[in-house]
Amino acid sequence: DDTLALFVAGHGTMVGQRYYLIPHDFRRQAATLEDDIRQQGLPADELADAIAQAPAKQRLLIIDTCASGGVLEVSRQGRNPLAFRGAIESVGQREGVFTIAASSAGAEAQEIKALKHGVLTYALLAALKSVPPGGPLENLTLQPTSADGMVDVLDWFSYSAGHVARFAATVHHPADQ
Repeated sequence: DDTLALFVAGHGTMVGQRYYLIPHDFRRQAATLEDDIRQQGLPADELADAIAQAPAKQRLLIIDTCASGGVLEVSRQGRNPLAFRGAIESVGQREGVFTIAASSAGAEAQEIKALKHGVLTYALLAALKSVPPGGPLENLTLQPTSADGMVDVLDWFSYSAGHVARFAATVHHPADQ
């Protein structure tokens, strides 16, 4: 009955049709940037294999990096993984893993310095009443819909995805925010 939750924030990118997490100690060494990424990065499919082997009943994967939608099959079909609750449900039912990504496969993850988090991370925390006072979602927390007062993963991810989409529309230059 365990739940495995893996949260990753940092850098990520697509090389061809494969998504890679970029380690903090990444250094240019090879002839091309793509070769460096392939040699030093962590391919998402290898991470997914490790998660799938965990003897947990439920698995959550939260990726707040650029191009993180590359982890989701739906993003390779040209859709925005944040916009589709059904896509989250489909991945979860098929693989036992609930995944949310900060951006589509070809996009940057948004970060607003004033929030002190990436936009996805901030929205996930706000949903659970875990942000400092004064932020834009301070009073817009997720209300549990279950009789036991617990927040469902799909509701949590859908709430957060909706707010990420709203913020993304207002952010033009992440470094300037």
